Amino acid sequence: MSMPKVPGYKLLSKIAEGGSAAVYKGEKYNSQEKVALKIIHKRHLENKQALAEFYREAKLCLPLQHENIIQFKELVKNGTRPTIVMEYFPSQTLKYIIKTQKKLPLYKALRYLLQAAQALQYLHEKGIVHKDIKPENFLVGNKDRLKLIDLSLAETLEELSKKKWLSWLIKPKAQGTPTYIAPEQIQRKIPSPQTDIYSFGITCYEILTGHPPFYASDPNSLLEKHIKEKPKSILSTNPEIPKVVNDAVMKMMEKKPELRPKNLKEFLKVAERAYKSARAKERKKKKK
Repeated sequence: MSMPKVPGYKLLSKIAEGGSAAVYKGEKYNSQEKVALKIIHKRHLENKQALAEFYREAKLCLPLQHENIIQFKELVKNGTRPTIVMEYFPSQTLKYIIKTQKKLPLYKALRYLLQAAQALQYLHEKGIVHKDIKPENFLVGNKDRLKLIDLSLAETLEELSKKKWLSWLIKPKAQGTPTYIAPEQIQRKIPSPQTDIYSFGITCYEILTGHPPFYASDPNSLLEKHIKEKPKSILSTNPEIPKVVNDAVMKMMEKKPELRPKNLKEFLKVAERAYKSARAKERKKKKK
């Protein structure tokens, strides 16, 4: 099967494939700069909604500039299919690292949490709600550098505010991933930054323990646990976690959005102190 054509770029290999688009490794003809190219599937070319969502993601992400968020470089419309050009970041998903390494060293787990929180705080400061925070949507590259990806479900606070006015008439879709979804998403309420913070709390829990807080034999039971069941303390699984980090993560997973932190500024301070302490201990251990 031949690869799509993107003016100015040479496609080298397919990296990943999703429901709406495929991602390729490529290079710029005039500089040999390596890039990632997100190309909408051919079957969606006549789908107005799919095209609108693809263009919307590009418009939302092109202005973002943060070292822990994958950088969007340009939108190419004049190829065989619309294409988003992004930075090429050789990496594995954070989910893959958690699954293969089982229990991460504390300093490394805290380094991931710190970078992820920095990305999410920046996004919220820019007035954007991600709506699908999970370990699969963080990439980890060389020297444990972490980047947030996939803003295909993301919406601005302005967009969400307009939906709030219409929510009495039209219920929003329950978007998100069952293991990480917030109670208000399940109940089809309008998401907010606190929705991301809940999902980030679940992600933190998994990074620190090696598993998410809730398991169930079927999706409906899992969703019910998000709404009704209190997660066990992280300390019960991993007692080496600083209590202040445990408490901060447990606070993120409160069932009611108003009981969660308003932002991640305080968590960033907690995580940074804990990371520096854990890193110092690790260095001492290596010297012995």
